[in-house]
Amino acid sequence: NFVMGMVGIGVRLVFLLFAWRALYASVAFESVAGRSYEVMQTYVLVSMLVQSLTSGGQISTNIEERMKSGEIGVDFLRPLSTRGIYIAQSWGEKTYTFIMQIVPVLLVGLVMGGVRPSASLGALVLFLVTVALGYVINLLLDLLAGCLAFWFVSVNTIEWFTDFCTLALSGAIVPLWMLPSYLRAFAMALPFQSIVYAPTQVYIGGLSSGEVLRILLVQCCWIVG
Repeated sequence: NFVMGMVGIGVRLVFLLFAWRALYASVAFESVAGRSYEVMQTYVLVSMLVQSLTSGGQISTNIEERMKSGEIGVDFLRPLSTRGIYIAQSWGEKTYTFIMQIVPVLLVGLVMGGVRPSASLGALVLFLVTVALGYVINLLLDLLAGCLAFWFVSVNTIEWFTDFCTLALSGAIVPLWMLPSYLRAFAMALPFQSIVYAPTQVYIGGLSSGEVLRILLVQCCWIVG
């Protein structure tokens, strides 16, 4: 499963990179939506890593399974934070997923020409901060979906819907700058863009200090709200 997972992620990366390469080749590798092919290549590789780092794990599914088996009662009796237990378990899953994803990303990135370095050390630090905040947002969404297991027999549909929105509206597949203005405005009004798109934008650079500050404030507002 580990090897097949890496192969699957590698195939997805190669597909995305060649798809964007074909798009840029159709316009003689001129800028598309104000971004060069090198920027797009960096975006694809970095967004894949960000998606792995910010994934909340399978907390909602875990809560549902323990609700059905009755084991969740034991969790509440333990002298530990129940949420802390589930978060710690998700970290174990995250470590496995990250290793499974970073290997093909590094290999594909090396073969395809590498990733542009961050503009500066300060930009790299801000990137890591936005990744951490993005993880908290995704974690809270997963915990919220898990809490619904107390009222619903199954949260599979809710989890699928959340995953779909995260994949489609977070910029994990298509950067939001490529979307029509009305759809981009809709995506920017949701928390999903703060999970992948915003951190990746900070890494790529080209943002003013005010725009970076706005990204951080929006992420914090979603966490507090």
